[in-house]
Amino acid sequence: MRHQGTGSEVRPRHGHRVHRRVPAAPRPVPEPGGLVPGPDRRDRTQTRRTARGPARDPGQPLPAGPAPHGRPVAPRVRHVVRHRPDRRLAPQVPCPHDGLRPSAHPAHHVARRRALRGGVGGLPPRVAQAARGAGTAAAHPAEGGRGAVIEELLPQSVVAVEAFGHDGADTPLFPEEAALVARAVDKRRREFAVVRSCARRAMEKLGVPPQPILPGERGAPGWPPGLAGSMTHCDGYCAAALVRAADLASLGIDAEAHGPLPEGVLPSVSLPSEAERLRRLAARRPDIHWDRLLFSAKESVYKAWFPLTGQWLDFMEADIELTEDGAFRAALLVPGPLVGGRRLDHFAGRWTAQRGLVATAIAVPHA
Repeated sequence: MRHQGTGSEVRPRHGHRVHRRVPAAPRPVPEPGGLVPGPDRRDRTQTRRTARGPARDPGQPLPAGPAPHGRPVAPRVRHVVRHRPDRRLAPQVPCPHDGLRPSAHPAHHVARRRALRGGVGGLPPRVAQAARGAGTAAAHPAEGGRGAVIEELLPQSVVAVEAFGHDGADTPLFPEEAALVARAVDKRRREFAVVRSCARRAMEKLGVPPQPILPGERGAPGWPPGLAGSMTHCDGYCAAALVRAADLASLGIDAEAHGPLPEGVLPSVSLPSEAERLRRLAARRPDIHWDRLLFSAKESVYKAWFPLTGQWLDFMEADIELTEDGAFRAALLVPGPLVGGRRLDHFAGRWTAQRGLVATAIAVPHA
């Protein structure tokens, strides 16, 4: 078809009018990385980029997240948990109540009510990193013989055997023990072997033939009939304490690297009254990391409690008062165990700080 005319109106030969669309003027191209804001809108991409800020190193504190009402939210960790599938704390997620996302475990889960078996070394890697940096026990036997840390805290009837560094790591395990750590990392297998080597040497001193030490209910070590005991290990140190059941009702020992607890742990394991007492102790004796000592005492309380009751004991169910003379008292805030027909309302223990360690021990006598 042949057209006649120019401009926006074109008239074909048969007389009908046809209007040709004139292209609109080109719009400005938006800059990369952002959206063109409307007359009363902000560039959301730029807002997010500004609020996020530069990346932070793992050792730096978490940034304060935004709150719905516009006030900044102080970052914090509400619960200390050991979540086996991913072995880390839940990531920071803003909540409607000005806080971070709660624990990966519900409130009724046993991981929220149990002691942290293995001490702070059992925490997720990012939290435990600060604990490991606080210092470890010397990687050699103690001068003057073994048994210089835990043994001095216990009665004469208790046999305590301790190992520093990797002493005893080559001791063979019983087949049923080896099966439990067949897929564990080297550090876990080494500590597992060393602490059992200590326990079997203690058995020999009590005249009991060496035998497997397998975890029983809730992970508590299963001792031969007629014996009571407790084990502990941290970086560079392992110990086991055993006693004849006729001499003591229960034992609990714990050792930790002598350094401050990672940030955010103390509020999760201490009562307000305990935290206040720790502040006063720190003012008088700043050479002691009292928060770490309190944590160790809580572990010893749990280890002495569980064989007598078979029940969990929450961190908040024992009020511990530490004294500068190397003693502590743990008031039980729940009904205590029956020992010799008498219900206990507290445990008494002792503590020490030496060789880069803090150690606590509880011996529960028969009534």
